[in-house]
Amino acid sequence: MMDILNDLQNELIQGQKLSMQGAYHRRAPAKKAIPYLLSARRGLNLYVKQNTDNTLAWRLLSQAEEYLLNYNAALFSLQKVIELGGDRKDIKRLAMLKEYGGEWQDLNMSPEQLYSLGRYLEIKIDTYGCDHTLIHTKE
Repeated sequence: MMDILNDLQNELIQGQKLSMQGAYHRRAPAKKAIPYLLSARRGLNLYVKQNTDNTLAWRLLSQAEEYLLNYNAALFSLQKVIELGGDRKDIKRLAMLKEYGGEWQDLNMSPEQLYSLGRYLEIKIDTYGCDHTLIHTKE
């Protein structure tokens, strides 16, 4: 069973590397990372159904959900870790996830919409330059 979990962890790590996301203030993952992240999430969901008391699996599932910007699911998984005896780092991470999840809700935009806005702004800035106003964002 640990081999399966190690494989899933490696797949998640590969997805994290390809995601082009920093450690703070998540954004939508790069397209090339999504298959790895989705596959890892799918496998981890199956794994925790069979191994409900495995804190590492729950922690990894929380990370996969976070990288996919599913903050509610990431919070749920991390709360499971804490219920099973998580440590101080898990509690800090839980607070951080709540904060980030709130920021995404405050934007009232899906990750896809935010990505589209970013692409649109890149095109506008490349074409017209940046005038340090919100004119293109308001468009």
